[in-house]
Amino acid sequence: MIETLTATHFHPYLQQTFMVLLPDQELPLVLNEIVLYGTRPAQTITAHGRELTLRPDPYGLIFRGPLQPALPQQMYLLAHPDWEEPQTVFLVPVGIDAAGRYYELGFN
Repeated sequence: MIETLTATHFHPYLQQTFMVLLPDQELPLVLNEIVLYGTRPAQTITAHGRELTLRPDPYGLIFRGPLQPALPQQMYLLAHPDWEEPQTVFLVPVGIDAAGRYYELGFN
């Protein structure tokens, strides 16, 4: 479901809390920013023996989480109260400051 959404779909979720479902706890992440990467023609590529369609409107979601625990780059289950079920996403740590740790979820 989540892979079909555009950046516009996430605007109402800015500053809302999502939950990363870890084996032993739930970690809150706040949707802090939506980053537009520009536009490009829709294209299909082959990667690892599979055909993938690249989005014409790539974007990223920047989440702010607590300083601890630090999440490594990997797949996670991400939940929001508006969603029927958690979505599997790939989060990448992208920064840290006094307010918390930042993670990006990219849609290419």
